[in-house]
Amino acid sequence: MAALMVFQLRQRRLLRRNRVFRDRTHPFEVFDDMELYRKFCFRRAHILALTDEVADDIAVTNRQGALTPLLQVLVTLRYFASSSFQDVCGELIGVNQSTVSRTVSRVADAWFRRASSETALPSQVRADVTKRHVHERYGFPNVIGFIDGTLIRIQAPTEQEHEFVSRKGYHAINVQMICDADLIFINCIAKWPGSVHDSRILRESEIFETFENSARRPLNGIVLGDSGYMQRDWLFTPHPNPVTQKERNYNYCHSSARATVERAIGVSKRRWHCLRRLRLHPVKACKVITACVILHNRARLFRLDVPCDSESESDSDSSGNETD
Repeated sequence: MAALMVFQLRQRRLLRRNRVFRDRTHPFEVFDDMELYRKFCFRRAHILALTDEVADDIAVTNRQGALTPLLQVLVTLRYFASSSFQDVCGELIGVNQSTVSRTVSRVADAWFRRASSETALPSQVRADVTKRHVHERYGFPNVIGFIDGTLIRIQAPTEQEHEFVSRKGYHAINVQMICDADLIFINCIAKWPGSVHDSRILRESEIFETFENSARRPLNGIVLGDSGYMQRDWLFTPHPNPVTQKERNYNYCHSSARATVERAIGVSKRRWHCLRRLRLHPVKACKVITACVILHNRARLFRLDVPCDSESESDSDSSGNETD
């Protein structure tokens, strides 16, 4: 009886199917420059430059059929730029959902580790440029940045689910953003559940601690925020009950200038459609958000236009399964 069982086991092993590798399509060989930009939100030269920066961190050499660093970056950019499911993104080059999931995690981690340098406060010289720009355009003097929070929708987590329910009724990460006049983010904190108020995120941030100490303040200037924040000598909020004409003029200039950060957030979400909804658990979602902010900054430095919404929105109705 035992010999028969051993024989049957050997027969099953002999009948086991060999591993099958899909035929892969390289986007650089299939798409022209316009199509590359439409699908990946960067031009060919920019994609190669981004790949060179993270190639050592994401190279996989111990598996047969492993994706090259360039293909990993392309898969990740496609996932960021699309509101689609991971398996739909994988079909672009011929990989399955689990490969896309591992790839996105690997590349997002590589960018996440660069967050401290990529979203850092500018030099005083650059801050002075922002001051002049804001004063000339909006009439508000001495402004070095604009602060706001934004909710990034995520799937319901399995742990502490109630903490992620935002004021709008859906599960989200509340992300603090500070940008300059060029819509470049100089601070990004993506780690708080959606139920946490914007003012608490600021109070517990390193930015707040640094600017509260006038002796350690890294920049000379003020930041503009909405009425959800507290008024400080370095953080100006709207006048709560404007009565005089001067107060109304102040609020008008303040609102016009502060719209800069709302525009920056809107531009980043138009470029990276995944920020409209991430079907990921909170820890991975926070890393993806940070990576998208860094790549938004790169796109601004490269002076790239915001891609049209129509192409990415067409993927949003696609069906698929993810296990992240």
